Amino acid sequence: MQPMHFLQTLHKLLNQIDPHLPLESSLSSLLETIAKDLGYSRLALAIIHPETKALKLSLTHDGSRQERDTYSPGQGISGQVLASGTTMVLERIKDHPEFLNFAGRTPEQLSNTSFICVPIPEPFVEGKRTVLGVLSVDLPPAPKEQLNEHKIFLEIIATVIARQAAYLQEHMIIAERLKAQGGRKADLSTAAKNIVASSKSMGLVLEQIGQVAGSKATVLIRGESGTGKELL
Repeated sequence: MQPMHFLQTLHKLLNQIDPHLPLESSLSSLLETIAKDLGYSRLALAIIHPETKALKLSLTHDGSRQERDTYSPGQGISGQVLASGTTMVLERIKDHPEFLNFAGRTPEQLSNTSFICVPIPEPFVEGKRTVLGVLSVDLPPAPKEQLNEHKIFLEIIATVIARQAAYLQEHMIIAERLKAQGGRKADLSTAAKNIVASSKSMGLVLEQIGQVAGSKATVLIRGESGTGKELL
């Protein structure tokens, strides 16, 4: 594959990234574009759960996902990449017994498919290497030189989508907590102990504070002078 083809795909992806689009559908669209342009039969994004430290399948290029696609650090190829922070390239999946075939590939596919798994770096941490997930692809068998070209391209893509992946990780946690509460938002009336409020509007504000307080998201607070923005 010509280097220009990788550059054209990268250019297309950078034009697709839009912070105003729904996060999950935007990432799915990016994965679909990559798979279509580069001939990947499967492209998957898995995010580490910050509390359990398990690696959970989050998105695939075709929108499919399986609840059992969960890896512990060091388990399978994806788990090894998560634990080491180092890309792994398999020329033929069949030759690697540690590969966990959760996607249900046929024996023929295992014999005729290469696999690349790259770490997704934590975009908010400076001074140390932290991994928040992995990006993996199935692709037709190819010489080592060509597989290395795909490896370099995917490592670039992993860096490009790292911020979106971090937000997806936060959304995953929020969704789980809401599910645990039976779909109800928690009572966050004591979220800001230096604020006394009883109105419905302020109750909503305090709920929103509780949703973002533990995340890394940037929050814009607007209001007239003297309304107490600095207390939040």
